[in-house]
Amino acid sequence: MALKIIPDSDPILHTQCEVFNPRSTDFPLKETIAEMFTLMRENNGIGLAAPQVGINKRFFIMEINGVKSVCINPKILSKNNVSVSDAEGCLSYPGTRVEVARPTEIRVKYMTPTGMSKTKTLRHLNARCFQHELDHLDGVVITDLGEPVSVSIQHNGPAVE
Repeated sequence: MALKIIPDSDPILHTQCEVFNPRSTDFPLKETIAEMFTLMRENNGIGLAAPQVGINKRFFIMEINGVKSVCINPKILSKNNVSVSDAEGCLSYPGTRVEVARPTEIRVKYMTPTGMSKTKTLRHLNARCFQHELDHLDGVVITDLGEPVSVSIQHNGPAVE
Protein backbone atom coordinates (compact mmCIF):
# COMPACT_ATOMS: atom_id res chain seq x y z
CA MET A 1 0.00 0.00 0.00
CA ALA A 2 2.94 2.37 0.72
CA LEU A 3 1.25 4.93 2.96
CA LYS A 4 2.96 8.25 3.60
CA ILE A 5 2.18 11.25 5.74
CA ILE A 6 0.52 13.78 3.48
CA PRO A 7 1.71 17.41 3.37
CA ASP A 8 0.10 19.94 5.69
CA SER A 9 -1.35 21.75 2.66
CA ASP A 10 -3.61 18.79 1.74
CA PRO A 11 -7.31 19.71 2.17
CA ILE A 12 -8.17 16.30 3.70
CA LEU A 13 -6.54 17.52 6.92
CA HIS A 14 -9.36 20.08 7.16
CA THR A 15 -12.19 17.69 6.28
CA GLN A 16 -14.56 15.86 8.62
CA CYS A 17 -13.95 12.14 8.09
CA GLU A 18 -16.65 9.59 7.35
CA VAL A 19 -18.01 7.06 9.83
CA PHE A 20 -17.51 3.52 8.55
CA ASN A 21 -18.13 -0.11 9.42
CA PRO A 22 -14.86 -1.81 10.42
CA ARG A 23 -16.30 -5.18 9.37
CA SER A 24 -16.85 -4.01 5.80
CA THR A 25 -14.74 -5.82 3.23
CA ASP A 26 -14.44 -2.83 0.87
CA PHE A 27 -11.42 -1.39 2.73
CA PRO A 28 -8.19 -3.22 3.75
CA LEU A 29 -8.39 -2.11 7.40
CA LYS A 30 -6.03 -4.69 8.92
CA GLU A 31 -3.24 -3.98 6.40
CA THR A 32 -3.75 -0.23 6.66
CA ILE A 33 -3.51 -0.30 10.47
CA ALA A 34 -0.30 -2.36 10.36
CA GLU A 35 1.27 0.05 7.88
CA MET A 36 0.14 3.06 9.92
CA PHE A 37 1.83 1.68 13.06
CA THR A 38 5.07 1.21 11.09
CA LEU A 39 4.88 4.73 9.64
CA MET A 40 4.07 6.26 13.02
CA ARG A 41 7.03 4.53 14.70
CA GLU A 42 9.41 5.49 11.87
CA ASN A 43 8.44 9.12 12.51
CA ASN A 44 8.69 8.86 16.32
CA GLY A 45 4.98 9.52 16.82
CA ILE A 46 2.54 8.26 19.44
CA GLY A 47 -0.60 8.69 17.35
CA LEU A 48 -1.64 8.81 13.70
CA ALA A 49 -5.06 9.50 12.22
CA ALA A 50 -6.37 8.16 8.91
CA PRO A 51 -6.60 11.60 7.23
CA GLN A 52 -2.88 12.13 7.90
CA VAL A 53 -2.22 9.35 5.40
CA GLY A 54 -4.92 10.52 2.98
CA ILE A 55 -7.77 8.27 4.13
CA ASN A 56 -11.16 9.89 4.77
CA LYS A 57 -12.36 7.45 7.44
CA ARG A 58 -12.94 7.98 11.17
CA PHE A 59 -10.15 6.02 12.80
CA PHE A 60 -6.77 6.54 14.37
CA ILE A 61 -4.04 4.58 16.10
CA MET A 62 -2.09 5.30 19.29
CA GLU A 63 0.85 3.65 20.99
CA ILE A 64 1.83 4.94 24.41
CA ASN A 65 4.23 3.06 26.71
CA GLY A 66 3.99 -0.01 24.49
CA VAL A 67 0.16 -0.14 24.61
CA LYS A 68 -1.34 -0.08 21.12
CA SER A 69 -4.87 1.17 20.45
CA VAL A 70 -6.96 1.34 17.30
CA CYS A 71 -9.97 3.63 17.70
CA ILE A 72 -12.70 3.49 15.06
CA ASN A 73 -15.59 6.00 15.00
CA PRO A 74 -14.38 7.42 18.35
CA LYS A 75 -16.37 9.78 20.57
CA ILE A 76 -15.71 11.65 23.78
CA LEU A 77 -18.56 10.97 26.19
CA SER A 78 -17.40 13.30 28.97
CA LYS A 79 -14.47 15.46 30.07
CA ASN A 80 -13.28 16.52 33.50
CA ASN A 81 -13.05 20.21 34.44
CA VAL A 82 -9.25 20.19 34.83
CA SER A 83 -7.37 21.33 31.75
CA VAL A 84 -3.60 21.46 31.35
CA SER A 85 -1.77 23.35 28.66
CA ASP A 86 1.17 21.63 26.96
CA ALA A 87 3.14 21.93 23.74
CA GLU A 88 1.87 19.40 21.20
CA GLY A 89 3.62 18.23 18.07
CA CYS A 90 2.09 16.63 15.01
CA LEU A 91 3.47 14.34 12.32
CA SER A 92 1.63 16.46 9.73
CA TYR A 93 3.52 19.56 10.93
CA PRO A 94 7.07 18.29 11.52
CA GLY A 95 9.09 20.35 13.94
CA THR A 96 6.13 22.55 14.96
CA ARG A 97 4.87 22.74 18.53
CA VAL A 98 1.64 24.47 19.58
CA GLU A 99 0.55 25.12 23.17
CA VAL A 100 -2.86 23.43 23.59
CA ALA A 101 -5.04 23.25 26.71
CA ARG A 102 -6.90 19.94 27.05
CA PRO A 103 -8.85 18.15 29.78
CA THR A 104 -6.67 15.73 31.75
CA GLU A 105 -9.34 13.02 31.93
CA ILE A 106 -11.93 11.94 29.37
CA ARG A 107 -14.44 9.12 29.03
CA VAL A 108 -14.42 7.75 25.49
CA LYS A 109 -16.22 5.25 23.30
CA TYR A 110 -14.94 3.67 20.10
CA MET A 111 -15.00 0.47 18.07
CA THR A 112 -12.17 -2.00 17.63
CA PRO A 113 -11.16 -3.37 14.20
CA THR A 114 -13.42 -6.40 14.87
CA GLY A 115 -16.40 -4.10 15.49
CA MET A 116 -16.49 -4.51 19.27
CA SER A 117 -17.56 -1.40 21.20
CA LYS A 118 -15.25 -0.19 23.99
CA THR A 119 -15.73 2.48 26.63
CA LYS A 120 -12.72 3.69 28.63
CA THR A 121 -11.51 6.46 30.89
CA LEU A 122 -8.26 7.98 29.64
CA ARG A 123 -5.95 10.22 31.63
CA HIS A 124 -3.02 12.54 30.99
CA LEU A 125 -0.96 11.63 27.87
CA ASN A 126 -3.48 9.01 26.73
CA ALA A 127 -6.30 11.57 27.01
CA ARG A 128 -4.25 14.25 25.24
CA CYS A 129 -3.29 11.95 22.38
CA PHE A 130 -6.87 10.69 21.93
CA GLN A 131 -8.17 14.29 21.77
CA HIS A 132 -5.43 15.32 19.32
CA GLU A 133 -6.17 12.41 16.97
CA LEU A 134 -9.94 12.91 17.27
CA ASP A 135 -9.40 16.54 16.23
CA HIS A 136 -7.84 15.22 13.00
CA LEU A 137 -11.00 13.22 12.27
CA ASP A 138 -13.00 16.44 12.65
CA GLY A 139 -10.71 18.40 10.31
CA VAL A 140 -8.96 20.29 13.13
CA VAL A 141 -5.16 20.53 13.25
CA ILE A 142 -2.88 21.97 15.96
CA THR A 143 -2.29 25.19 14.04
CA ASP A 144 -6.07 25.80 14.25
CA LEU A 145 -5.77 25.72 18.05
CA GLY A 146 -2.99 28.26 18.51
CA GLU A 147 0.18 29.83 17.26
CA PRO A 148 3.33 27.71 17.07
CA VAL A 149 5.51 28.14 20.16
CA SER A 150 8.58 26.59 18.53
CA VAL A 151 9.69 25.26 15.19
CA SER A 152 12.59 22.85 14.82
CA ILE A 153 15.09 22.87 12.01
CA GLN A 154 14.97 19.51 10.26
CA HIS A 155 18.16 17.92 8.96
CA ASN A 156 19.51 14.41 8.52
CA GLY A 157 19.78 13.84 12.27
CA PRO A 158 17.38 14.51 15.12
CA ALA A 159 15.38 17.73 15.18
CA VAL A 160 17.18 20.78 16.56
CA GLU A 161 15.01 23.02 18.75
